Amino acid sequence: MNIGFDIQSTLGKITGIPRYALNLLNAFSKLKQAPVITSFHSNIHRDLRTYERFWWEAIELPKQYLKSKTELLHVPGFGVRKTIARKVILTAHDIIGYLFPQNVSPTARLYWSKWLPWCFQKADHLIVDAYHTREDLVRHLKIPEKKISVIYLDADPGCQAVPPAEAKQKLARELGVADPYFLFVGTIEPRKNLVRTLKAYARARKQKPDLPKLLVVGAKEWGREPFEQALRELELARYVIATGYVSDEMLWNMYSASYAVIFVSLYEGFGLPLVEALRCGVPVIASNNSSLGEIGKDAAYLVDPYSEEEISQAILEIARSSTLARELVEGGKKKSSMFSWRKTAEETLKAYKAVLSAEC
Repeated sequence: MNIGFDIQSTLGKITGIPRYALNLLNAFSKLKQAPVITSFHSNIHRDLRTYERFWWEAIELPKQYLKSKTELLHVPGFGVRKTIARKVILTAHDIIGYLFPQNVSPTARLYWSKWLPWCFQKADHLIVDAYHTREDLVRHLKIPEKKISVIYLDADPGCQAVPPAEAKQKLARELGVADPYFLFVGTIEPRKNLVRTLKAYARARKQKPDLPKLLVVGAKEWGREPFEQALRELELARYVIATGYVSDEMLWNMYSASYAVIFVSLYEGFGLPLVEALRCGVPVIASNNSSLGEIGKDAAYLVDPYSEEEISQAILEIARSSTLARELVEGGKKKSSMFSWRKTAEETLKAYKAVLSAEC
């Protein structure tokens, strides 16, 4: 097979979608029957602005595709204008911008609410990261279920548990963090539910004043003001440490040295920090909704992300019970064995073959 592959996202910050693209391409290269990949990209080597993305997906990418000798185009995130002549597969990681339009700018709202749904509907086939995302596409965008393949992702291959003593030494030496801590990983934005997490954490501290601190790791996006205001109002500045973005190596150490990970987003298409935490062998408190409830079943302490009381209770129970923590870690090890990039690549290849043979 000669497959066209949109690598434009990998020319900017290496976050969720570019990680998926790069790890998938790397996994393809290790297969016995690896597809021949033709890469498509623009001359802009950074994250595209919304209007630039419109131009890339509507004009430039289709043009490059039609000029190539490839049989099928895979866009590993975002969209493309479907041409009649060639097959297109899109990976639809989520429809967050469609479901939460208030969280994006007016231009981005047009992209997420009109353009991307249209691209999904016109594509020959869609790949999603979780069954919950497939349900969203069927329910909200009326896309036939038979047109969607569910293919789980995995954490980055470098994501491995670090011996806790070694990880703690590295954190103390490089970040000055020596106290025990709970960990949050993700961008600081409203959908990540950090304000409610802070309130639940403050509530737990009242019952257990020696509760471990809370380490918040991730870039501050447009919704950081409510988070910073909550820190002040709850008087948590002494107990909450926001580190900003960190390297992958440091992140694996942070997971491994943590008391537990708190990841109670209001919505996730997959929830990579959950799988990363399971890989590193730490307990996880996660939302019982969207894909987190699916991925975290039998592996995480699941809570209603809208309930401060439930989040607070989970924090206290893990802090007070080493038995519960061990049970969660064991469940996490079993669940993480379900995920592998080799399996992701093999199942993606099956989707390619099915589309080219008109089986889906």
